[in-house]
Amino acid sequence: MAKKMDVIVLNSHGVGQYAYCDHMPVWGETLPVKNWHVAEDGGKGSNVTVALGRLGLKVAYIGKVGNDPWGDLGDKWMTDAGADTTYLYRTDEVSTGTGLILIGPDGRNTVIDGDSSSVKLTVEEVEAALDDMADSDYFVTGFEVPQRVSQAGARYAKKLGMPRNPWGASTTWIISSSTRWRAATSRASRRMTRSMPNRWHARSRRPTVWATSS
Repeated sequence: MAKKMDVIVLNSHGVGQYAYCDHMPVWGETLPVKNWHVAEDGGKGSNVTVALGRLGLKVAYIGKVGNDPWGDLGDKWMTDAGADTTYLYRTDEVSTGTGLILIGPDGRNTVIDGDSSSVKLTVEEVEAALDDMADSDYFVTGFEVPQRVSQAGARYAKKLGMPRNPWGASTTWIISSSTRWRAATSRASRRMTRSMPNRWHARSRRPTVWATSS
């Protein structure tokens, strides 16, 4: 029997590393920085998964990471939030994506972004995951995975009958993966709940499934 989730999330996981500097480096410069740390900022897919899990929804994640500590960290963040990570695929073909955010004295930043391990996620893997959760209500995706994979997942989710609206109308939900949303994932559910009404939008009688964008 297929699993029934409230929401299935298909998007990327990566790990954000942060460091503070007094200026941006030039070519050839060795730049000392302060407070280099890893924040609970996992990329659009794992961030949304964590947020929905903390809000009490039954949520599952679909994505691909490397067999490395950054992939382990994503699995921990999501499972700690109550998410199902059965289809967090692991591979030796690629490392889990990570990015370095350099922050200057005035708060401006530069992001050095590594390759996303999601490039190795296949349409067949996504469809297999969706088949196992075919009775689920909603599907959320975005373009930090290859666009063809995201779109194929959206089409397949629609074929399986998603979204299933518990209020009876045909409604499409769109989640914005903004900085505000990402910040909310690291705070208590009470604070996230206050921010969500401005980030969720309903479009009635639209026969499409969800999508997210930056």
